[in-house]
Amino acid sequence: MTSSPSVAASPHQLHYWRSPAIWIALIAALAFLVAGLRLIMLPSAASASFGMPMVSDSETLFVQVYGSRTVLLALVAIALIVARQLVGLVALLTLALPLPLFDIWLLSTRHGFGPELGRHLAYLALLALTVGMLWWKVLGDRRARV
Repeated sequence: MTSSPSVAASPHQLHYWRSPAIWIALIAALAFLVAGLRLIMLPSAASASFGMPMVSDSETLFVQVYGSRTVLLALVAIALIVARQLVGLVALLTLALPLPLFDIWLLSTRHGFGPELGRHLAYLALLALTVGMLWWKVLGDRRARV
């Protein structure tokens, strides 16, 4: 009895999921998904932890729009990971890299440098690490094929 090609995992498929870059990207995407869902479902608590507590209920919409942007980017990243579209994933995350920098800039210009900036610095560090590892993997995979 032989196994069909669709059932047996190829060495390339196994190699993909053994890559630390893929797992870090997945963890980062899941972290951003959770953060975005929290912004949508608990806008007051999430905005306070973000460093910009809401003063009125009219601000809820802005916080939820920000959360929906984060959820969308995370879901696209997860879809690209599952579809093994590394070039698309690295492009998406490279383009998203300035977003935490903008958040840090906005917070620091409105409220100065406070403890809430630590969360944004952590997001920036996680995203930068992920982007760097993915670029390393994409370029390494290309060199291996040549």
